[in-house]
Amino acid sequence: MTILKMQINTAIKTAVLLLIWCVAACARKTSGDEGGVQKNPPSGQRNNPKTVQPIEKRLLDNDLSETEIAERLRVCKPTETTAALLALKTDPKIDSAATGKTSSFEDIKEQLKTACSSCHGAPEANTGGFSYLSEWEDRTFFANGKEQLFQGIKSASNKMITALKSGSMPPNRKKDASDGRFLELTEMMQDWIDAGTPNGSFPRSNKDQDGKTIGAKLGQKYNLNTTDLGDCVPLPSKAGHDPQRDAFFDQLLTLPLNISDTDLYTLDALELGQKGTFAYNVEYPLWADNAEKGRWIHLPSLKNKEGKWERLGAQLSDNAKNYILPDNTRTYKNFYKSFLKADGTKVFRKVETRIIVVRNAPRTPLFGTYVWNDSETDATLVTTPYRDSTPWKDTVLELTVEDKSDRTRTYAVPGRERCVECHKGSDQFILGFDPLQIHRRTLGEGGRESLTTNDELQQVDRLLSYGVLQGPKRAEMTPLLEKIGPQEPRNVHELRAQGYFLGNCVHCHNPNGFAMKDNEVKLEFTAGKLFNFNTSQKSIHFDNSQKKFFVSSTGNLDASYIYERVSKPRSEQGLFTSMPMHTPGTDCRLIKLLGKWIRSFESIEAANAFETKCKDSENIEWLDTDFTWPKSDKYLPRRQDWRDPVEGMTPYFRDLVMSDGLQKTVTKPVPVGFWQAKPECNFPTNSAPEKYLPWMLTSDGTPKQPLNQLYYTSPGAWYFRTSCASCHGTKADGNTPLARGLLNWSGGSVRVANFVEGLFGKNGENLREFDVPDGAGGTKNIAGQYLIWMAMEGTKVNLPPEASAFLKGHKAQMLRQLRDKCGRHLIGAQQEASNRHEDFGVFRDVCYFENGAVEDTELHFNDDGLPLNPAKQNAWLDKASINAGWAIYEYLKNDLSKGKPAPSKSECEVSFSNGFVSK
Repeated sequence: MTILKMQINTAIKTAVLLLIWCVAACARKTSGDEGGVQKNPPSGQRNNPKTVQPIEKRLLDNDLSETEIAERLRVCKPTETTAALLALKTDPKIDSAATGKTSSFEDIKEQLKTACSSCHGAPEANTGGFSYLSEWEDRTFFANGKEQLFQGIKSASNKMITALKSGSMPPNRKKDASDGRFLELTEMMQDWIDAGTPNGSFPRSNKDQDGKTIGAKLGQKYNLNTTDLGDCVPLPSKAGHDPQRDAFFDQLLTLPLNISDTDLYTLDALELGQKGTFAYNVEYPLWADNAEKGRWIHLPSLKNKEGKWERLGAQLSDNAKNYILPDNTRTYKNFYKSFLKADGTKVFRKVETRIIVVRNAPRTPLFGTYVWNDSETDATLVTTPYRDSTPWKDTVLELTVEDKSDRTRTYAVPGRERCVECHKGSDQFILGFDPLQIHRRTLGEGGRESLTTNDELQQVDRLLSYGVLQGPKRAEMTPLLEKIGPQEPRNVHELRAQGYFLGNCVHCHNPNGFAMKDNEVKLEFTAGKLFNFNTSQKSIHFDNSQKKFFVSSTGNLDASYIYERVSKPRSEQGLFTSMPMHTPGTDCRLIKLLGKWIRSFESIEAANAFETKCKDSENIEWLDTDFTWPKSDKYLPRRQDWRDPVEGMTPYFRDLVMSDGLQKTVTKPVPVGFWQAKPECNFPTNSAPEKYLPWMLTSDGTPKQPLNQLYYTSPGAWYFRTSCASCHGTKADGNTPLARGLLNWSGGSVRVANFVEGLFGKNGENLREFDVPDGAGGTKNIAGQYLIWMAMEGTKVNLPPEASAFLKGHKAQMLRQLRDKCGRHLIGAQQEASNRHEDFGVFRDVCYFENGAVEDTELHFNDDGLPLNPAKQNAWLDKASINAGWAIYEYLKNDLSKGKPAPSKSECEVSFSNGFVSK
C-alpha cells in the first residue's frame, strides 16, 4: 500500500472513530448518570436536540482524543449483520461515493487462488466434496477421463460466503496465520454479491482496510452505519446493570409518557449494554407494512449473596420451547420506514417504538406504543382514547417518504385491543423471544433464504455471555425447526412457509391464541404442524354447502381458502380481514411462500415454477376499530323507540313471562359431548349422567370416553356459544373478526352489540332502563323481553351476503336460528334431530318446556314434509325460540356480564386444573 493510500485510510478511520465515540459521549452527556447507578429519576434523560448539537460540533472539530476512541472500539466491536437498517444507514451507492473505493472480479479471483485453490480448485482439488473453477461462469470440459461441468465462482459464491461468514472455513490453522486475509476476502466477496456478481469492477461498501464499518460526518453525504444489532457489540465484560431503573419500572402502574424515561433513552449500543439493555434479532421476523425493525431486551438485576448485582436470566422451559422471563423484563421494538433524501440518499426514520413490561400472574403486563417526533429526538406514548375514554385507539400517521417531492404515505399504529389479540396467545405476552427465534441459522438451514454473519450466528452464545439467557451453553444445543415436528418437512417450500407462520401466524393460531381460543378456528400453525398438514380441514366461515378446504390436496390455489385470505386485496375480502390479521398492506413474500407451499402438493416442479405478480402496497387500507362504549350517565338502548307500542316492542313481547320452572331448566347444566382431555385436567373420579344417550356410547354399548369426562354446560351457554358468539364474541363484548368485518363492510354504520358494556353494563344498572309499571302500582323489569324482541324481529339492519351464511338467512335476528334448530325436534322434520347427536338433550328439554309434547301429532310433518297443522306448529316454534331466548338472557345476566364465560370443550383446565369440579 502506498503512503498516500495509508494516509487516506487513516483519515477515514479517524473520522469513523470520532463519530462512534460521539454517540456514547452524547448519551452520557444527556443521561445525568454518575458511576453506574442513576441517582435521579429517569425523566432527566430526555434526548434534547440542543444538547446534541455541541457534541456533533466537537466531532467535526476533531475534539476527541484517539485514545478515548480506541478504547471504545476495544470494548464494543462494530457489528457484522446482513440487516443494516437504522435511522442513518446510507444507500450503497452513496457509501461507495463516500469512500471512493472499488474492486473487480479479478481481485476476488486472485484472493481465492491464494486462499482456497490448493484445497478446492477444480479439477484437481475436491477437498470435502467441494470444488470451484477459477473462472466467472460454469464450464464443461474433459477431466479425469470424462466430460464434466464445473461451477464457476459466480455459482459457488453463496456457498463460499456462507462458509467464510460462519467461520466453518478456512481451517483455524489457516485463519490464524492469515493476518486478516480471510476477513478482507469476506468483505470483498459480500460487496461483489451485493453488486450482482459482475464480471468486472464493482463498488465497495464503506469498510476500511480492516473490514470495520466506517462512520462519517453527520450530514447529507456521510452517515453513520448501524444495524438491527446496533452500531457495535459490547464485550461481555461491559454488560452492566441498572438497578435504579429496574426499581422505577417495578413500581409503575402505567408507562412513562416519554421514551427518554425508559431503558431506550439512547440507541448507542455500548451505553445501553452498560445499563443491561441488549439488541437482538429473530430468525423468523414479523412482517409489518414492510417496516424495518430493531429489538432490545432488558432483564432486571438483583443483588446476590456476595452483594453484587446479578442479572435474572431467562430460563429455558421444561419442554425447551420457550424462555421464561422474570417479572419486570422489558422488551422494545423500533419500527422504521424508508425515506429518500434530496441528495438521493435512502435512510430509515424511526416511526414508533412498542414496549412490553413483563408482569407475571396475578399481575398483568404493561405495554404501549411511543410515536417519534419529526426530528427523531424523542417519542411520546400514544394515549388517544377509545370511545370509553381508555387508551389507546388505532392511530393513522401520514409520513413524508421523499424529500424532493414531499410525497407522503399512510402508516398505522395499532391500538391496545389489537395488541391484546395478537399477544394473548403467549404465556407472558411476549412474542418472538424463544429458542427457535433467537437461534440464527446459516443460509439454507431452517428455511433461511439469505446470508448470515458471525454476530447473528453467535447470538445465543452472546446473550448467554451477558446473562440474558440461561440453559444450553451453545447455540448448537437449541431446537431446530426442521426437526421439531412429528416428521420432517416434505420440501424446502414447506419449511419456509412454516418459518413464516412461526413469526407471523402462530401467536393467533395456537391453542391459546385469539384465532383458536376465541374464534374456535381449528387451524394450528405451531412449530412442525405444517409438516404433516391435514388437507381435509375446511373453513368454518361458511355454511355447510360453502365450506372450503384450507389447502387443496392437489395444490390448486383457487381451491385453497388460506391462499384466498392472504392474496386477495382487502377491498375484495368482503366481511373478512386479510391475513395475517392486524397487518396493513400486502406482504408479497408471504403470497410467494404460501403459493409455492400449496403448489408443492401437486409437485415440486409446480412449486418451483410458481411466481406472483404481487406488488408491495404504498398507502394502506386500515379500519379504525373501536368496540368500546362511551362512558355516560345514561344507557341508550339500540332501539330507543322500544317503548312505542306500535313502532317499538309490541304487547306480545312486553307480556312474555319466564316461569320458575323454565328458569331452572335453562340454567341446569346438560351433557353436550366430552371434554378434550389434557394431562393437567383432574377430572372427578366418579361421574355418571342422569340418563344415558346413544351419542355417549359406541356400538357395543361402552362409553366413547370415560364418563367423568362428560362436558356439561347450561342451555343458555351452549346457545350463545353456537349461535351468538361468532358475532358478539365468547365474552359478549362484540369484538370478533365478523363484527369487524361488518363494521368495515358498512363503513362504520353496522356495529355488533357489546352486551357486557351495553345492556348488562354498570354492574347491571343499565337493565333498570327497562323498568316499567306492572299494573298494580309497582314496577317490573322487561330487559329479557327486550332482548328476545331484538333477537326475533326488533333488530333492523341490512347485511351483506357473506353474513347470511352465519345467520342462515335470518339477518341479525339470531333467535330464528335457534327456532330452526328446535324445529328439527319435531317428528318428520327434514333434518330431524337424533339422540345420537350430542346437542340432542340441550335442545329437547328447552324447546318442549311448557310447549306441547313430542307425541302431539298436530306438531308433526306428513310424508311429504309438510306440517300437519301449520298454525299450531308455528306457535310451537315461536314458543320454543322464546324459551331459548330466556336461556341466553339468563346466561348473559348471571355469567357473562360478571366475567364468567363458560369454558369450551377444549378448556378443561378452566374447571378441573386444581381438582375443582364445575358441573
